[in-house]
Amino acid sequence: MQTYFQQAHAVSFSKGIFVIGVTEEHLALVDNKRNHVMLAEQLASLGYADVQFRFTSEPPPEGRAPAPALETIDEPEAKSLAKQVKATAVPQPEKLDPEEFKNDPLIQKALELFRGRIVEVRK
Repeated sequence: MQTYFQQAHAVSFSKGIFVIGVTEEHLALVDNKRNHVMLAEQLASLGYADVQFRFTSEPPPEGRAPAPALETIDEPEAKSLAKQVKATAVPQPEKLDPEEFKNDPLIQKALELFRGRIVEVRK
């Protein structure tokens, strides 16, 4: 999926206001507080503090080449990658020794603090 900012272009930067042009269809999607804050933080980290943003649907300047398309992957490949990530990202539960759990000093301290008791330890 292409990002909305991929086709964005600078329109002007004057008096601390950076005007960014995007397509009409993406204007409502990118012109929000979250993006304004994110862009301001990025420019502040580059030494341009107190920059404000305005989005417009103005077309890019004459002669400007369109931005290159991001590489996209097809749906089967995306599903395959998602399965790989999911398979490696899911933590496996540790084997629990009930007696060790009951005798753990932190568990004992928590039981004292909250005046609790262990009813059952399940594996």
